[in-house]
Amino acid sequence: MNAKFKLEKVLEHRERLYELEKNKLRELETKLRTITAQLMEMLETEKQKHAEKEEAKLSGQMQFVRMYDEYILKLEGHRKTMERMAHDARIAVERQKKKTVQAMNNHKIMLKLKEKHVKDYMAYLDKEEMKMIDELIVSRSGRNE
Repeated sequence: MNAKFKLEKVLEHRERLYELEKNKLRELETKLRTITAQLMEMLETEKQKHAEKEEAKLSGQMQFVRMYDEYILKLEGHRKTMERMAHDARIAVERQKKKTVQAMNNHKIMLKLKEKHVKDYMAYLDKEEMKMIDELIVSRSGRNE
């Protein structure tokens, strides 16, 4: 039996894949947080502009009301785009989570195989040691007779 784990390269490869998948997941989660923060800012701006439009209505500045309406329409369009981007980012994060879990499971399988190999090798060494001890005992008892 060989002391070296034959699938060491596969283990290293799966470990690298797992690290890459974790990094991709981290990047996608950061992107999702950024988009969500931008969306929240957009909603606050939209609320603020609605309030300003109402103030302009109450003060009788109708030329500003039309401008606010146009600006609010643009904000709503941009908000809908941001909501789609956030939705797409959530889907991408979920897909990446699944890939990361799969890579983690593959890595764990290889680690378990390596642990089993080490355990089997230690048992093999113990068995060989017992054989050598038995041979020494037999050879010594043969000389003593």
